[in-house]
Amino acid sequence: MFARPLAVLALSLCAAGPAQSSSQASIEAAAPYEARRISPESAVRDVEILARVLSDVHPGYDRYTSREAMDAMLDALRDRVAEGGISDEELYREVSLILARIRCDHTKAELPDAIEAHRKSVPSYLPFAFRVLEGRMIVEAAAAAEGVGLRRGDEVLSINGRSVPDLIAGVEPYLAVDGWTDNAKRAELEYSTELLGGAIENFWPMLYGWPEGWTVKARSENGTDRSLELPMLTWEENRALLERGPGSDDYNFDTSVRHEMLDETTAYLRIGTFVNYRRNANVGELFEPIFAGFAEAGAERLIVDLRDCGGGSDGPPNFLFSYLIDRPFRLSAARPWVRNASYPEDLSSLLGTWDRSVFDRPASFYRDLGNGFYEVGSGGVARARPRPDRFEGDVIVLVGPQNASGATHLLARLKTARPDVVFVGEPTGGSAEGCTAGIMFFVELPASGVVARVPLYRQFINASGFAPGRGVEPDVYATQTVEGFRAGRDDVLEAALRLGR
Repeated sequence: MFARPLAVLALSLCAAGPAQSSSQASIEAAAPYEARRISPESAVRDVEILARVLSDVHPGYDRYTSREAMDAMLDALRDRVAEGGISDEELYREVSLILARIRCDHTKAELPDAIEAHRKSVPSYLPFAFRVLEGRMIVEAAAAAEGVGLRRGDEVLSINGRSVPDLIAGVEPYLAVDGWTDNAKRAELEYSTELLGGAIENFWPMLYGWPEGWTVKARSENGTDRSLELPMLTWEENRALLERGPGSDDYNFDTSVRHEMLDETTAYLRIGTFVNYRRNANVGELFEPIFAGFAEAGAERLIVDLRDCGGGSDGPPNFLFSYLIDRPFRLSAARPWVRNASYPEDLSSLLGTWDRSVFDRPASFYRDLGNGFYEVGSGGVARARPRPDRFEGDVIVLVGPQNASGATHLLARLKTARPDVVFVGEPTGGSAEGCTAGIMFFVELPASGVVARVPLYRQFINASGFAPGRGVEPDVYATQTVEGFRAGRDDVLEAALRLGR
C-alpha cells in the first residue's frame, strides 16, 4: 500500500483544526530552576577541560574560525569565571555560544541532568508549534486547552513583549550549523530533536529568565491583531502537538518512509530521517519492494522528498544512492582525519564514548600527514555500485535547510554522480565537502554537569563544484509560502510536479 503524499496530509490537518494536547495545559507559572552556583576554582577547571578537549581532539576546531579566535573566547570565559564563579545555567549558555562558533553541527552542549530533569517536569513550553515561513512565525498546531485561542495559520508577532525578529536574532548565535549554512538554523527554531522543544524555548530561561506565562500577540488570517494570555505546557504536552520525538513516525528511518504513485507516471518517495541505529531495520528489505512497485506501476519519473531528513546512519542514504546512480561511484575523496593518533590517560579519561576501542588502536592504524592531522586506516575508500533494479527514469529531489550531515552528503554525491538529477527547494544545511562526525565523544564538565559533544572524524565527501562550508544549492528555487501553508498546499512539491509539464 502507498502512503498519502505530504500535500494531502497538510490538507487533512488544515481541515481538522487545532491539534489536541495530551492533557490540560497548566495555567500556573513555571517553577524556576534553582541554579547552582559554581565556585571560581571549579568553574575554571570546567573551562580548562573544555578548552583542552576542543583543541587536542576536535578535528574541525579551527576549520571555520581561527585557532586564535577560538582560544581567545575560551580564555575570556576562563577569566570571567575566575573572578566570581558562574551558575550552571549561565555556563551552559556560554559553552553553547562558544561551540556554535566552531560551526560544526555535531558539536553542541547538552544541558546538565538537573536542568533537563526540571525542564521536563514543570510547565514552561509554548502551547503551540510553529513554522518559520518567509521570516514569519506561523502557527502549525495549537493546544486545545481553554483560553489558547490560536488556530493553524495565525501569525505570532511577539511573545512576552519580544518581537519575533528579536527572538530569532537573540537565539541564533547559540545554534550550531556546518560551515556557513546559517539558513539551517531555521529548522532548530521550529523544533529540534537535540534541544528541549525548539531553540527559542530551550534557551529562553538562560536568556530571558523563567517565564511566568505566555503573553502572545497574534494576527489572524484576516489581519485582526489580538493579545492572548496563554497557558504553559509541559515538555511532553508540547511535543505531542505534532507527535514528535520517540514514538513518532519520523523518529526512526523505517517508519519515516512514505511512498506512492502521484499519477500514472510519477512516483513519490519521502524519507523523514536516516537514523537507523535505534532499531537497525533491514534497509534492503524496505527499499526493494518500494522500487519494484514503482517499476511495476510504470513510473517514468521519481520525486524523492528529503526536506525533513537531517542525517543519521550511513546505510539508508548509501542504499538509496545505489538505486539512483548509473555507474560505480567512490563515496569519499579521502579517508577520514583525526587530530590525534593516541590519547594520554589524563585526556582519554575525560572522553566518554559508545566505542572505546578508539583508545586501543595500534600506531599503524594512522598515518601522520604532517599538517596536525592523522589519516585513519589504510587501503581504498568505499564505492557504491548501481543496483540491477535501480530507477532508470528522471529523478527530482526536494531539498531544504533541514538537510544536515548525512542527507547533504548524499545530495552532494548525487549532484556529482548524476548532474541530470534536478534539485528543487531551498539551499541545504550540512557540508557538501564533508562534515566532522562519526564516533562521538561526550565530555561532562564535572562541576557544572554541562556535556559537550565532540566528533572524532573529519570527513571528505567525493563531490565537486561546491563552495567550502556550503551545502547543496537547488536547481529550481521553491519555498513554502505562508499563503500556500494556510491553504494546505505544498508549494515545493507543486513546483516539482510542474517540471517537464
